[in-house]
Amino acid sequence: MKCAVGISITASHNPQIWNGLKFLNSDGTFLDEHQVGEFLKIADKGNFRFAEIDKLKSLISDDTWINKHIDKVLELKIIDVVKIRKENSKQ
Repeated sequence: MKCAVGISITASHNPQIWNGLKFLNSDGTFLDEHQVGEFLKIADKGNFRFAEIDKLKSLISDDTWINKHIDKVLELKIIDVVKIRKENSKQ
């Protein structure tokens, strides 16, 4: 998607305390320990500015990412797709 950062809003069947924001880097992966440290330094210093809503770029909505994610997970060598499909067919 050619994004510098991403934010995932998470909420689920878990208690509210587990709801939150997850920040992603330009690779689309969650921030590592160093990146989180840098993020918190910026937040603590207040070294940022808010943009007016009309100055923001457009929202990108793409509901195909869940299938892309599933495909990538199923490509992992540690995932036994044949066994999973066999177990699912028993249900």
